[in-house]
Amino acid sequence: MSRHGSIAIAHEWLAARAGAEKVFEALAEAYPSADLYALTREPGVPFDFGGRDVRTTFLDHESLRQRRDLTLPLMPAAWRLLGARSSYDTVITSSLACAKGFAPGRSATHYCYCHAPMRYAWQPEIDRRSHPAGPLVDVGLKWLRRWDRRSADWVDSFAANSTAVRDRIRDFYDRDAEVIHPPVDTEFFTPDADAPQGEPYVFAISRFIAYKRTDLAIEAATRAGLPIVVAGSGPLEDELRATAERVGADA
Repeated sequence: MSRHGSIAIAHEWLAARAGAEKVFEALAEAYPSADLYALTREPGVPFDFGGRDVRTTFLDHESLRQRRDLTLPLMPAAWRLLGARSSYDTVITSSLACAKGFAPGRSATHYCYCHAPMRYAWQPEIDRRSHPAGPLVDVGLKWLRRWDRRSADWVDSFAANSTAVRDRIRDFYDRDAEVIHPPVDTEFFTPDADAPQGEPYVFAISRFIAYKRTDLAIEAATRAGLPIVVAGSGPLEDELRATAERVGADA
């Protein structure tokens, strides 16, 4: 039985404090009485949830947290079991894979903030971390697409983090979504109006992971004859430096 006005907020994996996780933090701050859930949580990463606990799934094990390539087929079941004995009036899911399958969301008023429809299922070509090709993989991706499309029916209202994601929600789920841009510290990121204006250049900032395609930004700037400044960190730093050297980027 649900408490009157009770709210749950569910996010995917808490592996790094990146953009999607900051949205989860903002949602937690906006609803200080909400119960918080996630697929997994990496110890030692400094998330800010106001001292609240985050309940996790059976996949939250040291040997599995970084093996999403292996655990992806188990994620729908993990979400189906998490919170299965709880019920809420309102559920908010912060989704980029399978969080829409969070069990209480099937009977509550369910709002989904979608960072992206599941890339592994719908757009594996844009992420080089995707699974290798093969008939079994093809069958698995077909099943994931079918599950993901069905899980969209458990959502009452979608919000998208951009117009691009809104269009993907329309294409893959046949649903409309309101665009709500992620929270940004505009005071910190607003340039000083009195700062001197120099020559134009390209500025790229992101985590250095494959699907962010920072390599394309480097190549595009070079073709346009513009210097580029790249900010961020991640496992592809050496590869991106090699790309800049290969194309002769003015970095």
